[in-house]
Amino acid sequence: MTDLGTERHPVVVRVRSQERAALVAELGRTKGLRFIVGIEPDEPEDLTDLAIASGKDVTKAFEPPMAPLQLLLPEVASHETRTLLVDGSRVSALPSGAYCFNELYCVKPGCDCRRVMLWVFRDEERVATLNHAFSPDQDRDIGLEQTFLDPLHRQSASAPALLDLFKRVVCDPAYQARLERHYRQVKDALADPAHAIHDRLAAECPQMPRPIVRERVARPWEPFDLGLKKPCSCGSGKRYKHCCWRQ
Repeated sequence: MTDLGTERHPVVVRVRSQERAALVAELGRTKGLRFIVGIEPDEPEDLTDLAIASGKDVTKAFEPPMAPLQLLLPEVASHETRTLLVDGSRVSALPSGAYCFNELYCVKPGCDCRRVMLWVFRDEERVATLNHAFSPDQDRDIGLEQTFLDPLHRQSASAPALLDLFKRVVCDPAYQARLERHYRQVKDALADPAHAIHDRLAAECPQMPRPIVRERVARPWEPFDLGLKKPCSCGSGKRYKHCCWRQ
């Protein structure tokens, strides 16, 4: 269908949560597509129209399982997490205070996404979630900027100003190199079966190393099984859809 994504023939997709719907909507807008998003928690996710209309495998744009650096490499995080002191009288868009940029990295086995997520905290409140790729053109083919406010997470009114501040001030060449070094340290640790990182993940977030949804590859229009009605792998005896998949 040559006019897929127009007002006459909108893209129709099916997802399982409000968060996934928000990301699909963001991707659709960047491509200038007309779309309808249905949310059906108990049905398989279907991104066929979006893949066909954009000409890309859009599944790679979805967030992989992430874990904070404080959990993965606590000694590194304790010494190398960046905090920025902001004077609200000089930066009118932000309240005065200390803004801490907490790093999160993908723990999906075999993934080399080359990106970092940053939770920005002011005191005890998370005020922004940033998504940053190490290569400027890394996500150009799916319409995403190198650094953006992650649509899967709620953002505060200060988030746009923090995004601008991150781009202009925080992410200097030295900090960019630090983030890339942390990324490689995490990936090397994950590749080492004897590293303590695996015990920390198993103790704190046992579901994170395993993707919740089976990836769609090669031909995105083929149906695939989420396994929602199968016994959950955690051993509870419940069906997957009634147990761990919502985590």
